[in-house]
Amino acid sequence: MSVVRRIIIPPEVTVEHHRVVTRYVQSMRELSADDWPLAIEAFNLLRYAVVIRLDDRAYTFAQIYDELVDGRYATPYIKALLELDDVSQESVRLWAVAARQLYQDLTEVGLHDPVHHPNSRLLMAYCLYWWHSFCKGYAFEVEIFRDLEQSGLRFEPHDLLDPAARRSPYDLLISGFRGDVKTSTYFLQKASRQRVSSDFFITRVWLPGQRARILVVFLQDLMWDAIDGETLVARLAELDAVLPHPTRIAYHGGKLVVIEYAHWKDKMRQYQTNHGEVDDNA
Repeated sequence: MSVVRRIIIPPEVTVEHHRVVTRYVQSMRELSADDWPLAIEAFNLLRYAVVIRLDDRAYTFAQIYDELVDGRYATPYIKALLELDDVSQESVRLWAVAARQLYQDLTEVGLHDPVHHPNSRLLMAYCLYWWHSFCKGYAFEVEIFRDLEQSGLRFEPHDLLDPAARRSPYDLLISGFRGDVKTSTYFLQKASRQRVSSDFFITRVWLPGQRARILVVFLQDLMWDAIDGETLVARLAELDAVLPHPTRIAYHGGKLVVIEYAHWKDKMRQYQTNHGEVDDNA
């Protein structure tokens, strides 16, 4: 039985936003490169959509997600994630199991009732999108943290099992530098319109010439100057031609240096060795 009296969608959500959200749900994440910026914009706008219940209490989509999805599934998912041997392969199953359950939960509590409230489909899509983003992001973090440990680097990850720590402004500290682990380079795109704040970002980029996604690190000048300092200059779209050479690129908020992940680890190990943080014979 529906508990919804009305769903108010922000006026900034256009017909095109509705269409791309529908495509996202129907295709189960398989959108074109051209679709993704519009989809991300749509899901960000839907944070402010409001569900008015029959008892006249009002909740934003973001509040519903925090309570019914993040509050129920986030910590159990991460606990299960940390028990996996092969995170990249096995984490998909964990995501899918919880996604099916949250679909059932929203339907059972009356928040997903597309017959009487078609816009409740947008709430379901919103929750599925952010749940998938959460799962993919933390699976990638666990992979990176495990690799850094195996590489012998000293670093301090935020506590993945602490909800407050998960919302910290950075994911790890290494040699005093603040870092984030990102699943894509979208944080560099003009849609965010803000200068990035962390000292470095570990992520993947697609190189058409190699037909592969590779691990790279984007660094602020201050960090790069501390661990090396020599670069080429190129655009983000030209990385295929210049990597593995460290390269400075421009984005809407300034400039960053990009370096292959393995190369960055080598330089960080040398930096930590020079500063007495690790034993060179370890």
